[in-house]
Amino acid sequence: MEVVDILSKIIEEDGHCGLWATPDVCKRCPLSRLKQKADGSWLSCVEALNATNVSSEQEADALYKEIAIKLLLNKSVEDMLIDGEDN
Repeated sequence: MEVVDILSKIIEEDGHCGLWATPDVCKRCPLSRLKQKADGSWLSCVEALNATNVSSEQEADALYKEIAIKLLLNKSVEDMLIDGEDN
């Protein structure tokens, strides 16, 4: 699964990835690379989004969906800018 596909699937599933995300998908997911530890490793998506401090699974899913939308929009803008530089 490509990064765009992962983010699109998170959005499509309203932020819930527990039923389809495999360890390989999690490694490739941009949500798993949001914040880096001092030793160079990455916080998990749960840690990076502070999803353990939300009151429900629905609230956590909404947070995942919100961040996935932002990341996908950022990628789209970056792609447009890169394409614009090529012309």
